[in-house]
Amino acid sequence: MSVWSYDSHSEREAVIKNFSKVGQSTVSFIKEAGYWCDFIDPTSGMPFYGSYSNETLTECDEDFPRFCESLSLEDIGCCRALKHNDWDFNVFAGLLVCDAPITVLEKAHELAKLM
Repeated sequence: MSVWSYDSHSEREAVIKNFSKVGQSTVSFIKEAGYWCDFIDPTSGMPFYGSYSNETLTECDEDFPRFCESLSLEDIGCCRALKHNDWDFNVFAGLLVCDAPITVLEKAHELAKLM
């Protein structure tokens, strides 16, 4: 998305809603497996389940791209935007954090693909 439009806004809202749904399901799965997990609420920049804090992490924060090598933060004049190496500015990035081993994450990912 390089310009705002009603269609792009509606698409982003749908993606955020889906990410939150998948995030909640994934967190439940990982916690049931005995590990800690949370995700960043893209509407607030705060942990979805964590306690309130004045600290936030949004996709336009300078720290966000360090979580994924394919992302960079670009200054586009009026603001900063997240850019993906392959998809340019047509990207939504969500962040889930956990202490589960990769095998549990792979199972959670398979379940999320079914949603």
